[in-house]
Amino acid sequence: MKTAALRTFFVVMLLANIVGCISESNFRLSDESRLPKWFELPDGKTREDVIVTLHYYVFPTGGSAKLILKERDVWNSIEKITGKLRGSGPIRLGSDSTNGYPIYEVLSAEGITDIIEHRAMNDLFYMTDDPAVWKELGVKQN
Repeated sequence: MKTAALRTFFVVMLLANIVGCISESNFRLSDESRLPKWFELPDGKTREDVIVTLHYYVFPTGGSAKLILKERDVWNSIEKITGKLRGSGPIRLGSDSTNGYPIYEVLSAEGITDIIEHRAMNDLFYMTDDPAVWKELGVKQN
């Protein structure tokens, strides 16, 4: 009986992950970082008034990410964007990495590409404007 219940649980979890119901990992944008290129501050709001969360999804066809812009301490989202990630995992640049970090993800959605940076193994992410990173990743900086 216990084995059947566990098997059912794992099948349900696997199916939910395949259809994108469960994110692989979640992060929040550092307060020090600029907003991702897809978002603009709502009228009357400052950078301190909003938060951005990042959710990675892994599918057999490749990775995707969803960014959600919300007012701080408010449940409803202001805006969401879902895009495709380049490659099959995070990108480490040449000699820059110390202890495996920073790592980067190139995210494209709605004809716009931006670069996500993870500086350490924690729940924060940043948007990078470093021209050297953009060049090494082969992304044209707008």
